Amino acid sequence: MSAQRDWHQPAPRVRHRGPLISHAGLLTDRHYNQHMKENRHKEVETEHNAARWLRLPEHKPIIRYSGEHPIMTLLSWQGTALKLVVKRHEVWILFTLHLVLSKMHRYGWAESFENSPLDLSVCMIPMGFSTFFTVLYSKDSYARYDMLYQSCCKVGGIINEICMWLMLYFPGERNRKTRWEIGRHAVASEFLLFYSLDGQTLTEMNWQALSENHLVTELEVLEFRRWTGAPRFILPIIKLMETARLALHAREDGVSYDTESKKWRVREKQDLKQSAKEERDSKRELIRRDERDLIRRDSRSRSRRTRDLQRTGGEGAHGVGDSGWGFDAGWFGGGDGHDDSEDDGGDGGFFGGGLMADSETMQDSVTIAVQHTEIFDLVKELRTACAGVNNANLSPPPYLYFHLLNVIILVSLMMLAYSLALQGTYMTLPVYAMCLVVNIGLREVSTSMADPFRGKDGDFPLASWLKGSMEMLIHTTYASRREEYMAETAPVPPEDLVASCLKLAQEARRDQATKKKGRKREQKEKEKEKEK
Repeated sequence: MSAQRDWHQPAPRVRHRGPLISHAGLLTDRHYNQHMKENRHKEVETEHNAARWLRLPEHKPIIRYSGEHPIMTLLSWQGTALKLVVKRHEVWILFTLHLVLSKMHRYGWAESFENSPLDLSVCMIPMGFSTFFTVLYSKDSYARYDMLYQSCCKVGGIINEICMWLMLYFPGERNRKTRWEIGRHAVASEFLLFYSLDGQTLTEMNWQALSENHLVTELEVLEFRRWTGAPRFILPIIKLMETARLALHAREDGVSYDTESKKWRVREKQDLKQSAKEERDSKRELIRRDERDLIRRDSRSRSRRTRDLQRTGGEGAHGVGDSGWGFDAGWFGGGDGHDDSEDDGGDGGFFGGGLMADSETMQDSVTIAVQHTEIFDLVKELRTACAGVNNANLSPPPYLYFHLLNVIILVSLMMLAYSLALQGTYMTLPVYAMCLVVNIGLREVSTSMADPFRGKDGDFPLASWLKGSMEMLIHTTYASRREEYMAETAPVPPEDLVASCLKLAQEARRDQATKKKGRKREQKEKEKEKEK
């Protein structure tokens, strides 16, 4: 049996022996193409299963590619601009127009064309405008595409943070319903946001899927469908905040939040605590009244004895009582001045432990306030992210700009079709086809990027994102049942491994320093040679 190689030792270099294809002097890896196809198939299958689970329209996921293998992309058809260009009617109309004009110029209509010539240099002016406005439109569309992608991912990230907050402050099997009740509103808001973009409407099957997955109830569905105010995603966000507030207040009282009846589970305990508090306050008031009466009596007795001493000329005016003032020291917190000091809240006298009996309750209230602030900040971030996606989607590139761009593209391409037909050769056909692909293709790609919610190639995988949020919420809800996983720990690495890592790091730094010195030495030698 061969000895096992240490993990910190450098791995031996293995020459790649995979099948290679030689094409135009370039080597392309056939395994890379197979790997990309498998990943694409997995993403499409995930989106398909998520759409079936939630009964939602299926969106084609974004195509992943690598710039290191550009030749393999030439063999693709799905998700390319060529597929979008071929589907456009104006492409075939313009190409047919150029073909007909070329035929007319070649067979008997040359004199008519010569009477109305159009030089290619003149056509370059509108073609330059077309290229400029198309590139500018593409830049704005990609900026919008990137911003929408980041905002949609931010919505999912905030939902994950809410789930982590629930696992932190509502752990255990006892709070499982509370975790689900708070988290489902966050996922419902994401659902209502994604499928209300660009005029998309939720069908009866979509609402039924939401109810079957317990994200919303039938009453909530009716409320959502009747809502005519702000975007619908604001309704579950508001309910999320209210549910979190009630759960935190119930936790402050030491009880579990009843998610079914929307009330605190131990109502009688609240009444008992309220009655005990009133009784304690009444006892405190009686104690304070007795202390005031005692102070008044001692004051009268002291003034009377002082007058007697002044009359008899006795020594000292402050010799009465053990404390020197004629009343008990329990008034200042001694705790032995009254028999009622055994009462709850009355220990320690007027300035003693009676006023600090609720210190633990005050600390609990501060903790709950901090947790309330944390969830409120997360809810605000969720609303801001959802509003950002919705507002950006409602403000596409201006229609005036898009209309002007189409006019410039069509007019310039028609002028180019006429000018190329005057060349009297069929070799202008591939040239004109290339111009059509470039101009119409850039416009179609830009339009697709400006609206990534239609379900076309390269659009956002909304169903997969919602599936990820649902899985995170389910994991959060039933995390208490994975005790073995949550309690699993990893051993601390041994000292020899740490020492070997440090040694490798020192060797690497030493090699870098040696190489740096060598480069400096070579540079100095070159400078000396230049001076000579």
